[in-house]
Amino acid sequence: MDLVFGWRTAVLTVAAAILLPLAVGLSASFHNRLAARMLAALLIVMTGVFVPWLIGFAGFYDRWWWLTFAPFSNALLVPPLLYLHAHALVTGRWSPAAWRHLLPGALQFGYQTTAFLLPTPLKHRWADLAFTTGSAIVAALLAISFVVYGAWTTRLLRDYRDALSQRRSDDARFATAWLGRTAVAYPLLAIVWAGWLLVDAVTPLGYRGLMPLYVAIAAFALYLGIAGWRYLALPFPALDALRIPDVRSPPPGTGRRKRRNGRRGSATIAGTATTR
Repeated sequence: MDLVFGWRTAVLTVAAAILLPLAVGLSASFHNRLAARMLAALLIVMTGVFVPWLIGFAGFYDRWWWLTFAPFSNALLVPPLLYLHAHALVTGRWSPAAWRHLLPGALQFGYQTTAFLLPTPLKHRWADLAFTTGSAIVAALLAISFVVYGAWTTRLLRDYRDALSQRRSDDARFATAWLGRTAVAYPLLAIVWAGWLLVDAVTPLGYRGLMPLYVAIAAFALYLGIAGWRYLALPFPALDALRIPDVRSPPPGTGRRKRRNGRRGSATIAGTATTR
């Protein structure tokens, strides 16, 4: 069967051709290096999510069936990577036990790799048995992941914007508007992505029916990549530093001790004067 390079493949190919060089550039960035590398990893993962549709519409799976289960798409890595990027951006450090956040995505990758390496006849049978069920399980887990990490990410960005606006008069330099737009766009993507997959699990939409979803994923990845490339060059003060008050309040009891010491000093002076 001949390969077909239609408009669907073209749209996703253009997105991938922009995202992958952006990821390479971000991974080599000297500004906010940890956050930039987390964003680069996120862009690569999000590109991988729509690669099966990119090559599928071109006829790759029809011509080379052995590509079935190739571990391109690891959607369970997307919510935690976005959270880890936000955490690195506003704190300047790696999130504690970050590997735990990436464990579900690693398990998804391991499952796909194992299924991909099966002998072709066994792979055929396993695809017939488990493909639909596996997609429904991934959709449910992705919805849960979006809810959990979405709450953490939006709260983290909101706290950072609030702390920055209270401590700095030049907070526009730190792309707080971009952080705000990202905090709004992320839940929208989560609702569209998880909702579309859950609907597909109940009522299959077909290969073409899922195309708008993957265009939306590619568009969101492009927004993150281009905006990140622009704004990550700015300085981002660490959240802990922004939370340190300018004037530290005295320890409890300091005022009482000072008053007692003052009374004692006054009594001593008075006694000395009387003696004289």
